Amino acid sequence: KLNLPKKSIVITIDDGWFGNNAANIFTENKVNATLFLITNAYEAKYYKTKYLEIHSHGHNLHRSACPGMGNQGGAILCLPTETIVSDLKLSSEKTFGSTVFAYPFYDYNSHAIKKKKKAGYTMAFGGMHANGSYNMKIGADKYRIPRITFLNTATVETLKDVLATN
Repeated sequence: KLNLPKKSIVITIDDGWFGNNAANIFTENKVNATLFLITNAYEAKYYKTKYLEIHSHGHNLHRSACPGMGNQGGAILCLPTETIVSDLKLSSEKTFGSTVFAYPFYDYNSHAIKKKKKAGYTMAFGGMHANGSYNMKIGADKYRIPRITFLNTATVETLKDVLATN
């Protein structure tokens, strides 16, 4: 239902390890971004600023628990419904009621999506190219929003190349 400019981007950061740095950098530069926080390791209240939104990366789902599944066998792929839903609800509470999620290790499947919906989440971000595309399209699956991953080896030129091709 949003009408965004064609070349829109969202800056996201995962986990929380560099949350303080991120909060400071984005606040100093008055740039909006999103931190997907692992809530059993980090407290959201320490990172929230006017420029940094805090959303869920799970409470205790950021671990390999499903060998042979997904990128790293993320726990959300195979744990029992009660375990996943309980974890997601707790993480939502700890992220100020957020209903937005980023899949740990970029791992998701239909099991994960069903549990996310059951826990009341309204959207979720995948990894490199959810749905086989970097671009969101009108009517795209809001539980498989694509993200492009930039690690510490990425350069400004890398970002320019990705933006030029999308």
